[in-house]
Amino acid sequence: MFIKNLYKNLKKYFKNIDFNLNKDNEIVIYDEVITDPILDCISPYKKVYIMKIREFNIILTFKVIFTALRYFLRREIILEVIKNNLRNGILCYSKDALHAGIINQLNPKTVISFLDNNPRFGRLSFYFKNIKFIAIQNGMRLRWYEKMKCNHDIYLAFTNNEEKILKKSGWQIREIHSIGSVSAARIFISLKERNLKRDLLIVSSWWSSDLDKDVNCINHYNAMKKMNIFLNDLIIKNNYSAEIILRNNRKSDDFYSKEAGLNEEEFYRKIYGDNFSIIENKTYRKDVYEEINSSDLSVSLLTTSILEGHIYGHNCLYLNFFNSNYYHEDFPKEIVISSKNKLLMELKIQEKIKDSKKRRAEIFSISKEKAFHTIDNFKKIIN
Repeated sequence: MFIKNLYKNLKKYFKNIDFNLNKDNEIVIYDEVITDPILDCISPYKKVYIMKIREFNIILTFKVIFTALRYFLRREIILEVIKNNLRNGILCYSKDALHAGIINQLNPKTVISFLDNNPRFGRLSFYFKNIKFIAIQNGMRLRWYEKMKCNHDIYLAFTNNEEKILKKSGWQIREIHSIGSVSAARIFISLKERNLKRDLLIVSSWWSSDLDKDVNCINHYNAMKKMNIFLNDLIIKNNYSAEIILRNNRKSDDFYSKEAGLNEEEFYRKIYGDNFSIIENKTYRKDVYEEINSSDLSVSLLTTSILEGHIYGHNCLYLNFFNSNYYHEDFPKEIVISSKNKLLMELKIQEKIKDSKKRRAEIFSISKEKAFHTIDNFKKIIN
């Protein structure tokens, strides 16, 4: 049995070892998960290689091996390996070295990735002085949450505020461009109309996997509960048409929380009841952007899509049900309302819904225009 299993594993590993790799790709997309927003904007005349980094995949050519050894055996890398625990250091920097070898073999002019909070991408950018490394912001990089510092060559940020936030977090960025959210803009620019479905969209910020050990997760869960109880009462009181869009689809590992003893949908059913409309998030972000476009107001406790909706002219608010501003200090002040004054929160929600109903066509036009501007800038930078 042991020999049989060993043979199966070795067969699987050797299947993912390639002894040949085409050279001279103009653009490398670093990570296979989010590629469409980049591929849509690259000139069709450019040769593109998608570098798979999330599975066991080894390229063995002389150039790859030589570059990997050269990368790993540098004095600064050996010191980092020793400093970061020998075993973990070897694993971490061996992967760096292998990726450096593959990139050198591919010989691109540009490497692009949505992995903007992955330190490895930044380390690679510092090694290759003659290759442009472009990191695209893929979420809010909040100071209380981000533990790892990243260094980047070129960084495409949501807003002008990111440069200040990231510097305070210890990130080093050579060149930063505030162009908006590429992922959100791609969806907003594709929408043909603004078909309003509801007054209020509640965007779930479900996070409960660390309830047994993380104080931030505990605080988040408690604030999330308070916020939704408040919203349920407000919806009934003002007779708002409202729906919730889930953060995860039902097949996701994060949908059910062992620590909370229930899944994401059950959490909301306990507060809003069985008849409340809950939208399943099948495509993670695309569905959220489309539903923001179909809502007079979108609200959440903590989720990046609220900021992204705001960037593109939609009425969006963060409702702060924490005991302080600690978790919201990096968001624009104009879209954060504290629960310390619930009457003011209620009036602000009412005001935003009324404003959206008056400006439906205008909001849609602004959203399309800003989204076009983002995509146009993105194309100029990467091509």
